[in-house]
Amino acid sequence: MIILSLIFSLCYCIFLIWLTEGLRKSSFQTIPHLDELPTVSIIISARNEEKNIPILLTSLSQLTYPENKLEIIIVNDRSSDKTAKLFRIAETEFESLSKIDIKETPLGWAPKKWALQKAIEKSKYEVILQTDADCTFNPDWVQTMLSQFINPSVGFIAGPAPTRFNNEFYDQFALMDSLSIDAISASTLKQGIALSCVGRNIAFRKSAFFDIGGYDGIQDQISGDDDLLMQKMASSKKWLIDYVCHENAVVNSPAPKNIEDFTFQRLRFASKGLNYYKLDTSTEIRYILPFLYIVNIFIVISLTTYLSNQSFVWLVPFLIKTTADSLLTLTFFNQLKAKWSILAFLILDLIHPFYVVIFAAIAPFHKIKWKN
Repeated sequence: MIILSLIFSLCYCIFLIWLTEGLRKSSFQTIPHLDELPTVSIIISARNEEKNIPILLTSLSQLTYPENKLEIIIVNDRSSDKTAKLFRIAETEFESLSKIDIKETPLGWAPKKWALQKAIEKSKYEVILQTDADCTFNPDWVQTMLSQFINPSVGFIAGPAPTRFNNEFYDQFALMDSLSIDAISASTLKQGIALSCVGRNIAFRKSAFFDIGGYDGIQDQISGDDDLLMQKMASSKKWLIDYVCHENAVVNSPAPKNIEDFTFQRLRFASKGLNYYKLDTSTEIRYILPFLYIVNIFIVISLTTYLSNQSFVWLVPFLIKTTADSLLTLTFFNQLKAKWSILAFLILDLIHPFYVVIFAAIAPFHKIKWKN
């Protein structure tokens, strides 16, 4: 067993070194002049977000992208709080903002996908920039994310979307946890592999969206308005997909408030696991996901065995994996000019294999519901 653990951890290390090289070689290009950048429709789905809307609207009001090249479409998805009222007020204050009210979701559609579908259909511009109602962003977020669309072959762009806490101590853990996931997404895309992305910060061509059939085939999936859509784009092989690694492209959102919320979030992320083998997905993801899962299983075995017999050799696979993880995450953090915390990294790298193994095993059998 220790031989297998060492083999898989070494393979993992080589894989992450290769991914890190992809990040290092793909430095961010200068943002073109605003006149060269396309018009854009920002779409946001909101359900019972009255507490977050004032902060969202403040971020939107501070965007530096020219108003004549921008529209904002916010979908009120059956909210029961003051969300609709706040958006009605916002419509009078933002010339470029319009609202859609969803009364009910058709049978066979996941609520959020239906809301986004309506926004995309209403949009008048070619490039769609998608985020969530609880997010905040840099004033230069739009032009930074849209910089890649100068290339007409680019169909889909992803960007960093960390979760944050107001508390400085807890924030280092939330930032490390979320950006470590983003580091894998960014580095795989930089090496030409479409693995994952986060819907809080993606952009795509409207023509590309309809060219691949939009959400057809995934419209009933509660999760996956982001990575499953990207997988459809990748499997079509008609459009380029890329990732923007720049501090101005970062979109922040609140971290899960407690263990229950964190568990629900990770189960929702993991719930799509089996669907990668049923739907239109890239060939690479069908091999990489099982590989990563097996690596984590062996790390769990190695750590638990080390705790029981204190034999150092059982700690070696974990140390190899940790070295590789530190190399990739530190490179990504530096590109975003984010603070890399060694304390947060070591603690999370220790517990991460355990919750990956547990959540991935449970999620396919756990019914995921959209938020109330």
